[in-house]
Amino acid sequence: MKYNFIFTTTNRFEKILLPVLNLKAIIYFLIFCSIIFIIQTPCSAQQLSTPKFKKISVEHGLSHPSVTCMLKDRYGFMWIGTRDGLNRYDSYQFRIFKHLADDSTSISNNTISCLLEDQEGFLWIGTVGGGLNRYDPVKDSFKRFLNHPDRPQSLASNSVSSIMEDRQGNLWIGTIGGGLSRYDKQTELFLHY
Repeated sequence: MKYNFIFTTTNRFEKILLPVLNLKAIIYFLIFCSIIFIIQTPCSAQQLSTPKFKKISVEHGLSHPSVTCMLKDRYGFMWIGTRDGLNRYDSYQFRIFKHLADDSTSISNNTISCLLEDQEGFLWIGTVGGGLNRYDPVKDSFKRFLNHPDRPQSLASNSVSSIMEDRQGNLWIGTIGGGLSRYDKQTELFLHY
């Protein structure tokens, strides 16, 4: 009996199996595995990537039907900015943050325009007409950053349109009517561009 060896081997196990398996059997096996892989892949991917949506609205506790911005923080909370308050959603209920005139640690304005969670875990909230706010989740309070015309290193405008953080931890704040400002966390001053 003559055997055609495709591979040269020194392993005793391979010496026994290679003569038994011929090239045709190997090709059939690879085709079979490929077909199984092709059939299984779309089903598995579909199961993993099918998102489930849950509609939440004013009836569920949202403060206003007009949502302006959203952010998911490092703790899994969904922060939802609206035209009438900041909402924190934990998948079960809302906690609504609104401006309280007699509380300086409340948010400065109810019209929320943008949100950012910084590298330190603070939530930055831009408002229309109320400047910039920093929410400290440990103290559960807000610090306000407002435009003061007599102080050139204050926020450029009280209408904030965007917030970004660079690799050095500086905040870049886009404003309506005041241009771009950079907030230095060390000095707590704004530089305008």
